[in-house]
Amino acid sequence: MPRLSTIGLRLVLLLAAVGCGQRAAVPAAPAESSVTFAFCGDVFLHSQNVTAAWDDSSQAYDFDPVFATVRPLLDSADFAVSWLGGEFSNTPPYRGYPLFRSPARLLHSLKLAGFDICLATNHIMDGGRAGLVERIRLLDSLGILHPGEFSTPESARQLLVLTKNGVRVAFLSYTYGTNGLPVPEPWMVSLIDTAVMSADVRRAESLEVDFTIVALHQGEEYRLTPTDEQVRTAEFLARLGVDLVVSTHPHVVEPAGLIEGLRSDSTPVRMPVLTYSLGNFYCGQKYPNTRTGLIVRVRLLKDSAGARVADASFTPTYIYESSRLRGRYRVVPIKDALAGFAAGSDSTIAASDTARLRRELDAVTARVANPSIPFLIR
Repeated sequence: MPRLSTIGLRLVLLLAAVGCGQRAAVPAAPAESSVTFAFCGDVFLHSQNVTAAWDDSSQAYDFDPVFATVRPLLDSADFAVSWLGGEFSNTPPYRGYPLFRSPARLLHSLKLAGFDICLATNHIMDGGRAGLVERIRLLDSLGILHPGEFSTPESARQLLVLTKNGVRVAFLSYTYGTNGLPVPEPWMVSLIDTAVMSADVRRAESLEVDFTIVALHQGEEYRLTPTDEQVRTAEFLARLGVDLVVSTHPHVVEPAGLIEGLRSDSTPVRMPVLTYSLGNFYCGQKYPNTRTGLIVRVRLLKDSAGARVADASFTPTYIYESSRLRGRYRVVPIKDALAGFAAGSDSTIAASDTARLRRELDAVTARVANPSIPFLIR
């Protein structure tokens, strides 16, 4: 799948001699180009998620069914992104909260589902240095990008720049902390720090990107609205010239936002935050509101007028659990699941669960919607 910045369009004209001194026609530059992202919230496995994924017939863990329903939504984006908690290994023992250690087969299932980028959370150091290095090795083996977590100082010095359809996007990621666990080297994990973020954004600008996206892992757990600190961080990034902030960590969905004002050079700022928290994408939590998450789809457009967020939409999802299902769990788009049930074409959800899912859908839709920005439910 695919990648963006803040500089203009570069045109390279290739003229080749053909036949009797004639020149090949110069291909016209596209009038516009775009790249799409699908952002999802936290993925982390509690013990019950691991147990449910064990397949007796194959004697192996299988998480593929969990994401089968949402795979088309992820596959259709140029880049699909999630936050990933804990360490991963091909060998047991595995454990859930508070120090997550999960089967590496989950990473294969995330790749199959369409994920291109997985980001660090506050659980990034759950396995210490060795756990972080092995996690990165496994992600690299699958071609999954992981900005914000590094196993060598050389890799830590490289900013991730995604390129797709002629659009260049700098993608930066930071987490608020590591639950008090030590980070052996300061370059191994990108923490939220105004000086570091400012330097990184300036470096991204020097790379002539069309767009800069910052992904944050911060906020207060189970709170349905952003904290003052979350808003201040977004405002700081907007003043730096960041084009889009996407955030998670509270384990519940929080609203979208729009930061308006002026940069230090008096340039107007109008930066969307989509959203302050995307909620949980897949886990075993059962607290109120923790089964609902979002897939936020954003299209970034570059044309003669510059680069901008062309459109954005959100799809509410739900971690559905039923003993009738193979593997017990499914991440389902709520609207599609209800429509499929009503039409008799989808037997995933039970009739007794439809009222609860409608309530979840209505609640998260009302919480996320922001009249200041064109942010629509799908």
